[in-house]
Amino acid sequence: DGEDFELILAAAPAEAARILAERPLDVPVTDVGEFVAEAGLWQIDAGGRRRPLPPRGWQHELSE
Repeated sequence: DGEDFELILAAAPAEAARILAERPLDVPVTDVGEFVAEAGLWQIDAGGRRRPLPPRGWQHELSE
């Protein structure tokens, strides 16, 4: 049907490091970030500074 899906997994830091190092699954695994106490979305820039990441996504147009 043309739709693609990916799963997201949350793990404790030590377990996440083990999964990334050992790659126990026969699928690609990508580290996309970590949970922090401060609310919002954040991005670490090339200089190591944390900056707000504005929410965004695909805006579907409604057809009538």
